[in-house]
Amino acid sequence: MPMPRKTAAIGANSHLPPDAVADRSRPQALPQAAPAGMDLSKKPEIVAIVVAAGRGERAAHSGSDVPKQYRPVGGVPLLARTIHALAAVEAIDQVIPVINRDHVALYQSIGLTHPKLLPPAIGGASRQASCLAGLEALAADPPEIVLIHDAARPFVDAQLVGAVLMALE
Repeated sequence: MPMPRKTAAIGANSHLPPDAVADRSRPQALPQAAPAGMDLSKKPEIVAIVVAAGRGERAAHSGSDVPKQYRPVGGVPLLARTIHALAAVEAIDQVIPVINRDHVALYQSIGLTHPKLLPPAIGGASRQASCLAGLEALAADPPEIVLIHDAARPFVDAQLVGAVLMALE
């Protein structure tokens, strides 16, 4: 299977300098422009995989049977917020969600549409298997760079994505 030249996880930001991570204490408008220092005239194809295949069992104590990635925050499901945040980043060309086969109806019910959004891939029994399913869904036309992000982490922004991409160079 052809693989992307580079793959990185977004969100595990403890290794980034403090100024590379935006303040997550309050919602922010997402910048549409490319991160500072990134030349998009020579940019590689970049696809973000949004891993959303979990059952949300740790969050079940809240009394809801709905997996956390489909629960609304401010009236918008976490998965929708995450996908829209990543799609708003100019450097990202496409976004592919990886969902649980039992959640197809839930996914369809949130009505996601965006020119960068690919059809969802079906995840596996573990996070690792779901990441592989996302990569396999891209294998026919592999991008140069794949970013992997958790659906339940909706406050990703262009600054964080830019820092990850700069670290890959």
